[in-house]
Formats: sequence, structure tokens, C-alpha cells
Amino acid sequence: MITTSTATTCRWVGDDQPRMLRSHHRDCNTSGCPGCEACPERHCQVCGHEHVTVDGRGTDETCASCIGTTRTDIARIGDLSMIMTAAATERGVNSLAALHAGPAANYDAQRHVHRSMVTGKLCRCQRVRSRQCPATLPPASGPSCAPDDDGKPCKHQSCDRVRGQLCPDVIAWHEDVRDELHPLWVLGMWDFAVRDHLDQLLDTVGERIDIATAAAYLDGHLSRLAHDQAFDFGQLAREVGQCRGHLEEVLAVAPYDETGAPCPACGKGHLVKSYGATEDDDRWTCPMCAQWWTEHDYRAKVAGVYVTVAPALTASQIRETYRVPEGSTRGWAAKGLVTKRGKDGSGRLLYDVADVLQQRERRSLASSAV
Repeated sequence: MITTSTATTCRWVGDDQPRMLRSHHRDCNTSGCPGCEACPERHCQVCGHEHVTVDGRGTDETCASCIGTTRTDIARIGDLSMIMTAAATERGVNSLAALHAGPAANYDAQRHVHRSMVTGKLCRCQRVRSRQCPATLPPASGPSCAPDDDGKPCKHQSCDRVRGQLCPDVIAWHEDVRDELHPLWVLGMWDFAVRDHLDQLLDTVGERIDIATAAAYLDGHLSRLAHDQAFDFGQLAREVGQCRGHLEEVLAVAPYDETGAPCPACGKGHLVKSYGATEDDDRWTCPMCAQWWTEHDYRAKVAGVYVTVAPALTASQIRETYRVPEGSTRGWAAKGLVTKRGKDGSGRLLYDVADVLQQRERRSLASSAV
């Protein structure tokens, strides 16, 4: 039985800091201090705030709510994928629905590429760059910190040099596949990761994984994985949640409307974007006066105003408009703290502006409280 402690409350201070209670240390003068005593409870690895304990065996890794949410996300991906073909038929072959209803990359072939990458078989440092691969260099001498309580290495630059560097080809490969949100790709890669972790890899040559099979396999092992300290369940939960949110946006079943600048004609309402079968059919329409503009006309009229009112912008636009570093925006998105809102016409990722500003405010409050 999983129980959640409600006797104490704690607050978030920083990603690299423990959650703090409302109580104070004995040497604290309490003047303006919201609480400086670290919370002794163990927190859920996904949401980060639930106090999770299990009667009779101590602390656990993931709260029941996050496990249930991940299980629901996996089932929802299967449901949305079943209606994607009908949406693709209605919207045309150039639509996002057609892209997600079509085939994905062969995850089994990707498994071989991954193993070849991490073992150095596809390293091009010596063959193409004529220099020794950084991954083969001996570690530099110097101090090295022990891993933290979660088994993760420290973030000190000196210790990074001690641990050595990765091959640039491995880094480029991971960067290239980090934003793939096709449902078969997401579930298929996690199906392989779980089977590899549990030593249950398929032996049948040529057998292909489909969405239903992968979803059923992941659902059957979810509770075990959620409390396995050697498995990154938090990353699984984030990627599955991102995939579900992306599919809901593609099918227009998510509660999200892309709004733009104030109407150039009446000035009373913000333009709302509607997507056609092709990009040329996209329209920006005013809900007040019903005037509409094509994407090209809209950009020409309100290019300067758009970035100050748009709900989703690229990382560089957010930096220029709101002075939030691009690395911070991408880092928050990788942790699931900022929602990705598709891509712009140039293929650049769009990030939810409200989420970015919320994270900036949280960091500002945390810094002022220190």
C-alpha cells in the first residue's frame, strides 16, 4: 500500500537543492525567511513534490498519481493513433496527421545503430577528422566527487574532465533523435529500452513492434519500472507525456488555440490561426470582425508585434523578447517543465511562452529567497 505523507508541507527552492520546510534552523533569525530546514521525506522522481512511503518497506521512487498519469498517457497514445488515419484521409497527404499515421523508423535497426554508436564502431574521429576520439583519451588527473544519493555524478567542471569526454558522433546522434514524437517511435524505443533493461529482448528475427504491442508491454511492466532505481522512469514519463500532448495538438483535441497579434483591421480581438490541408491554406482570422489573412500577409503586417503577444516562440525569439537564455528554455523543455508547441515554417522548435515565463519567475523567487 502506497501512502503519501501530509503531516508536513515543503516548497521548491531549486533543481539542485532539497525541498524546504516552513520551519527554521535554530541559528536562523527568521527575519524574512520562509523556511530553511530541509525536508527529510523522499519525493517522487517524476513530480518532485509528493512524499512517497510504502507501509512496511520504507520509501519508494514514484507516487501513485504519476504512475497512473503515465499509464493513462500510454493508453491515450494508442487511442489517438487509431483515429490518426481517418484524420489524415480528411486533411490530406501533406498534413501532420498523415505524417503520424504513416510508418516510423525501424526501431530494431535503430537499436543496432545505437549499439554501434556507444561501442565506437561508427566513430569518425580518426577516419574523417584525423584525430584521436575524446572518448578514448585517458582521464585527466585531479579530484573527483562521489555520486550523490541518486547515483548521479556531480556537475563540477573539474570532475567532468576527470570522467572524460564523449565522442562527438555520439553527441550528434543523440541530438538528432531527441525530438522525435512519432507514437511508434516513442513507444517502440521505450519497448526496446525496457526489454534490454529486463533482459527480455525479442529473439524472433524480423518481428516488428506495433503501437498496440509496445503499449501493452510497457503497461504490464510500469509499476515495476516506477520503483526500479536503475531505470530512468522519469524520462519515460516525460517522453510519453510529450508524445500524447503532441498527438492531441495534431488532432486538434487539446485545449490549445494558437493566438497571434491584435487584429490590424478592428484592433478589438487577437487573431486565431486555423490550419488547412497545406501551409498555403493556413489562415489567421479575427473572431470579432471575421477578417482573415494568409500566413505570408500576417507575418508582413505584424512581424514586429507578433513576438510580443505570441503564445509560442522559438528559443532565440524568447531570448530577444524576454531575455531568457536559449539554453535555459531548451533545458526546461527537456525536463518537461516547458511545453513544446510544434515547429515554425523554418523547422525550428516553438516553446510555450507562458511556461518559460513561469519558470523564470520561479527561478527569480528562489534566488531572492537565498
